[in-house]
Amino acid sequence: MRVPAHDARREQVWNLLLDEEWHTTAEISSAAVGGSEGTRRLRELRARCAVHLLPGCIEKRKALEGTQYEYRLARGGSARAFPRRTPV
Repeated sequence: MRVPAHDARREQVWNLLLDEEWHTTAEISSAAVGGSEGTRRLRELRARCAVHLLPGCIEKRKALEGTQYEYRLARGGSARAFPRRTPV
């Protein structure tokens, strides 16, 4: 059975964030990661963190330069949010 495209994109965004470094919306929306759906999948992941009562699981800040925002998985966020599996 084929994984729906939006699930694959969400997994790609999650895998990008696993390094716990800051990533811009441009990186998240790149063809290699989330494509045009990247930021939408990021919002879905942030909502899942909220549902699991883990505010701040994915942190957001204004980029140091420009008008974009940056996102990162909080330290230990992957273990707290989705232990032992990718959130698909």
